[in-house]
Amino acid sequence: MTPRTGILAIVLAAAMVYGLYEVEHAVRRLDRELKDLRTHVSQEREAIRVLSAEWSYLTQPARLQDLVARHSELRLIAPNQTVSTAALFGETDAIGDGGEAVADAAAPLPAVKPVVQGVRVTYVGGEHGRDQ
Repeated sequence: MTPRTGILAIVLAAAMVYGLYEVEHAVRRLDRELKDLRTHVSQEREAIRVLSAEWSYLTQPARLQDLVARHSELRLIAPNQTVSTAALFGETDAIGDGGEAVADAAAPLPAVKPVVQGVRVTYVGGEHGRDQ
């Protein structure tokens, strides 16, 4: 073997060692990245599970019904609170659903508080409205 071939073999071996080192380093870096991504995915799945449980709790019909009853001023409208569009523009007398004259379109709301039971709304002191 000539000295030139020996030097070339040593340089080639050194290049292969360096290449192998770089590949090994890249594989370790990618393994760390994969582990971090798997950890992140696991954390996100846990967060989704927690958020899903919170959403299920927050949207429970009984809970929402209680919140609406406590915080909302909305009530069901009574039949005597309706007017025709013609009456709004002063074209004719105001007429309610049953044909009776409505004295005041802004009649006061009923004094009773609605209690919802299933799909039928009942007022304390009597039923109003129809099945929903």
